[in-house]
Amino acid sequence: MFLKKSLLFVILAAVVPHLFAAESIVVEKSARNSNPTLIFQGTEGDPALSEALRTSFLYCGWFDVLKDKPGVKSDYTIRGQGNGRTVTLRIENSAGAEVATVSARGDDPADTAHGGVDAVLKELFGVPGICRSEIVFTVDTGGGNRELVVCGFDGRNPRKITSNRKLCMDPVWSPDGKSIVYSLFTGAGTCLVQYDTVTKLSRRLSKYSGLNAGGAISPDGKTIALVLNRDNQVDLYIRSLEGSDLRRITRDKAVEASPCWSPDGKTLCFVSDSSGRPLLYTVDPFRGGRPEPLRGLAGSERVTPCWSPLGKLTYSAKVGRDYVVAVADMTTGKPVMETVGPEGKPASIAGEGPVWAPDGRHVAVADNGVIYIVDTWLGKKRPLFSKSGKLNQPDWSPLLKK
Repeated sequence: MFLKKSLLFVILAAVVPHLFAAESIVVEKSARNSNPTLIFQGTEGDPALSEALRTSFLYCGWFDVLKDKPGVKSDYTIRGQGNGRTVTLRIENSAGAEVATVSARGDDPADTAHGGVDAVLKELFGVPGICRSEIVFTVDTGGGNRELVVCGFDGRNPRKITSNRKLCMDPVWSPDGKSIVYSLFTGAGTCLVQYDTVTKLSRRLSKYSGLNAGGAISPDGKTIALVLNRDNQVDLYIRSLEGSDLRRITRDKAVEASPCWSPDGKTLCFVSDSSGRPLLYTVDPFRGGRPEPLRGLAGSERVTPCWSPLGKLTYSAKVGRDYVVAVADMTTGKPVMETVGPEGKPASIAGEGPVWAPDGRHVAVADNGVIYIVDTWLGKKRPLFSKSGKLNQPDWSPLLKK
């Protein structure tokens, strides 16, 4: 039953807040409970670029964007110049003094705007950005089939990338953003497929008899973690991306699932029901050793982990009868739980399989066939699309280089 839930992601409702409070966890609250305000005064030279910038500032999730009206004050004011392929943005503080000037280039007004806003985020907050990233997810096409769709960070430009007419599951971006690995269910079992986002071509990465799942590529791009049921037992394995040196990591009667890599590529976090219920474990896949449970985390069950490049782990935690988005800081030597809800209130954002944006703050999560973007600092969420349904299993790309 656990494996079925891990692979098919049972849809769950919102949690009753007091149930979360009953968990024995350490909570570290974020220092800020609101975004800085921003007035964007547009750009000279290209109306399309100006509108694309305005939209990107609105959806990046790092500012409360105000209308530029007489008497309205903001923490930052930004204005720019550009021609659709280049933009220069001047950033001023609340006193009107220049803070910085940033520039970006792009292929078109939208791409240029994404680069410009990411440059602002890096300048003001020291984060990589979010706008030049994409989200892949599954869409139910009927008859038990699912295909893969990719869209921009703001839900724009959705496009289907598979036409298998079969069940496609668990898409995962490669660390360089140039490919997507997913499980393809066929009549003979499953296989892992790698889709090249540049050439639009696909190849089968793993086609062992039976289950082929997981498909997490290490940060250096050399190793893949996968879940196989060789010898009629579901276990965790690693292998070179090109297909050699298959190594078994677990060897027990438990069911393993959902591997993900630590930022330094030295540790795997995964789900196992070896204790009788699905929980998170870590292991050094190269040195071997016994997998260790992650203690001090929220949830009687913990599934679908995702480790951000900035060192935080998000996962779905079962609290009461429901699952919510949980976050743990893994940079402190031991997991430290953080709130994912409004300031002073327990976390109550329902969802399955949360995945990190490259800014280390936002996650994408599926709930009841809708994909939401969740601000893990402020506990707010918004749907990725104004109208959606039958969408599941999102994964967020790294920043895509231009």
